Amino acid sequence: VTNAAGSATSAAAALTVSSRSVAGAYFGTIGGNGGTFALFVRPDGSAVFLGYARAAQVAFVSRDVRVDSNRRFQISASPSTSLLAVADHPVAAALNGYAISGTIAADGSISGSVAGLNLALAAPAAPVSGATAAAFYQAGASGSSAVSYTIVGGAGDAYVATVSGTSVDAGKGTIGA
Repeated sequence: VTNAAGSATSAAAALTVSSRSVAGAYFGTIGGNGGTFALFVRPDGSAVFLGYARAAQVAFVSRDVRVDSNRRFQISASPSTSLLAVADHPVAAALNGYAISGTIAADGSISGSVAGLNLALAAPAAPVSGATAAAFYQAGASGSSAVSYTIVGGAGDAYVATVSGTSVDAGKGTIGA
């Protein structure tokens, strides 16, 4: 470092250049059965995954996802996660057979799979919405056991999954002004 007062030399330092942040909201399909999903990634790599495999009537809600430095995420269906899998039977019975894995490519597309259902995940290449514009919301109604989970993207894209006991539904849409 040099300025008008003189110069100083520091000890050796390491510089790490990280890849582009993947923070934001992603929206895609669970191939082969009319399913859809949304992934909300925070700047620190923590994420929320919402999905619904329509033909199998299985919903996935995980608030404990991590996207690693290689842009990969994996969701295990062990009882220690908050993954929900609901298909007209008790939630606990469905937790044993599903695992979700995926990768966010440099262009913002997602590819991956849902093991146990043999389904593919895919999200189109698109600019990632900024983390400040994207958000995750969780809400419940007074006197009801229903819980709604919502991911909103920077362009107003929205994905809502609602779970009530063993019933589940999900949908995507757009939020306007």
